[in-house]
Amino acid sequence: MNGNNAHSLLDQAIGCVQTGDLDTGRRLLAQVLAQEPENAEAWLWLSTAVDSQDKRMECLRRVLRIDPDNKAAWERLAALTSDGARHDPATINGYRSLEFPCSKCGSELHYGIEQKALVCDHCGQVEAIPPVTSSEPAYLQENPVPGMVGSAQGQAKMSGTLAVKCDNCGSTTTWSVRLGTVQCPFCGTDLLVQASFNFPAIAPQGLVPFQVTEKQARAAVRKWWAKGWLHPVDLPRQAGFQRVRGVYIPFWTFDDMLKASWIEGDEESDPRLNTTMEDAVLVDDTLICASYTLPESTTRGLEPFDTKALVLYQPEYLAGWPAEVGQVSLADASIKARERMIEDARKQYPSGAVVREESVDLMTYKHVLLPVWVGAYCYQGHVYHFAVNGQTAKASGGRPHSLALLFDVLSILFMCIPLLVILAMSLRPATEWRQPVVLASALAIWMLVLLVYVLSKVCGWRDIDISQASQ
Repeated sequence: MNGNNAHSLLDQAIGCVQTGDLDTGRRLLAQVLAQEPENAEAWLWLSTAVDSQDKRMECLRRVLRIDPDNKAAWERLAALTSDGARHDPATINGYRSLEFPCSKCGSELHYGIEQKALVCDHCGQVEAIPPVTSSEPAYLQENPVPGMVGSAQGQAKMSGTLAVKCDNCGSTTTWSVRLGTVQCPFCGTDLLVQASFNFPAIAPQGLVPFQVTEKQARAAVRKWWAKGWLHPVDLPRQAGFQRVRGVYIPFWTFDDMLKASWIEGDEESDPRLNTTMEDAVLVDDTLICASYTLPESTTRGLEPFDTKALVLYQPEYLAGWPAEVGQVSLADASIKARERMIEDARKQYPSGAVVREESVDLMTYKHVLLPVWVGAYCYQGHVYHFAVNGQTAKASGGRPHSLALLFDVLSILFMCIPLLVILAMSLRPATEWRQPVVLASALAIWMLVLLVYVLSKVCGWRDIDISQASQ
């Protein structure tokens, strides 16, 4: 295993640990350490993935033997050996954890999709979320972008790692901001987060609550597997879910006014007949994902979201549901939004049309949380990641590519050609010496195509994932 492969394997292991697949994470980390026993980062992540406190402490001591100044290892070791540490409030670089105890039995409440309220799994108590009074709906509460983009809030974006302490078991875990959601790998507790007042990041002002259940999300993925011409026909039967998890993903939405101008007429024959046309374009709620966890192609594939269904942000909606911390600043997101607005608007007008922003002072934004089911599935030994819109059940993500359907069509055509030749010869006989040769050749071609087809089915050539084979 070379250094690049080890690094790639470590990235896969980190992703597995952060999404809760600890068994796979431990196996991958063991492979890394078998090749690089002095890899401090691998030992640090293994301390997160192992299943006992003694093993965690041993992994952390190995880290400190390799890197005596590793702050994260010292903090975790202190948390595991100190009884007082578990009573400290959980912090995430300016974020604080949230808890919602049941008023009847004291157990933890979570937001129920079907009940649209807080639900206690222990006693069945259902508690309504108190409404927030506002002069206008959440989807109309726009904020001006000018002036904000140059501020500390507008420039702030999370990066690097987050040191998170779990109130439930006392463990402290270091997470990469760019990878995954915040969940304690030791006890499974969701570390719900909310920005504190002294942190410069812009807090979410609204969210769309989950409306699609996990069962509905899995059904949507199965339907998505069956769609498309260049995907294996046995994908719905052979693919197996590895994990499915609901999470609120941060998004920026932008409104703006654009102007489109173009020329109508025949410029070559008589330029005097040309007419300059102009049109105003009002763009509403262009979405820019504030997370690096999901590829842009996946998040774009989840659209559209109905932003008219936004409700004012209340932490109760996050009870039992992890919410990812935004990593893309308002300033960076506004640039992406302008580019996407102009690109989308240009498609609506004749070729050569000039589309530009009416005024930089007109752009407005909202910072919102949108519901997404994220997960992974396995097909022919390869893992693919997917996402499902938690509002509309639209699926997106990675799928294997196969030429199985095209192979079937070509096989049928090649098998039909010899039969057509034989039919033509029966209608118009050839010379005596040529007829047996042609018949034998046609039959040989037919048998060869049939043999190749049977072998491709038996050996699995027909369903090879060409997206993996090309890598």
